[in-house]
Amino acid sequence: MRNSNNLAYDFERFETRVPKKKQQEQPAIRIVKDNQKKKAAQLMLFKSISIMLCAGAITFLMLFNQARLNEIGIQISDSNETLSILQSEQARLSSEIETKMSLRNIEEAAAAMGLSKIEDYQVESLNLSEGSRIEVPDSSEISIWSKIGMFLNDIKEYLNIKL
Repeated sequence: MRNSNNLAYDFERFETRVPKKKQQEQPAIRIVKDNQKKKAAQLMLFKSISIMLCAGAITFLMLFNQARLNEIGIQISDSNETLSILQSEQARLSSEIETKMSLRNIEEAAAAMGLSKIEDYQVESLNLSEGSRIEVPDSSEISIWSKIGMFLNDIKEYLNIKL
């Protein structure tokens, strides 16, 4: 008997498949219109000009910094030269002060003025074993005229010190 079934069989499922070689995919070719060509050319020109301006600015800054470094180097060398001159002057003045302040020179200058060392008979001893005391006069005994005189003397001393 015949089967009146209308089912189709897919026999390819049971066959062993051999993988097909992949076809080389070629990139899609796009058509560039004239308007797009102009935009691309303008963009390329803009990029080129920008790169040249950046390179020029960097070169200018490098040259400027080098010139500034040279100026600073010159200032440093001038300052070092001035420092060495001042140090030698300081050493010279220090040695001059040492020679003038030496004990031998001071003794010679004192002898030239007629001064001599203290002798034993010139020394007088003081005895301060009694203690210290201060006697203050009563302020009621000072007259008004003496107070005015002391005030004027204070002003006179103040003015002499300030002048």
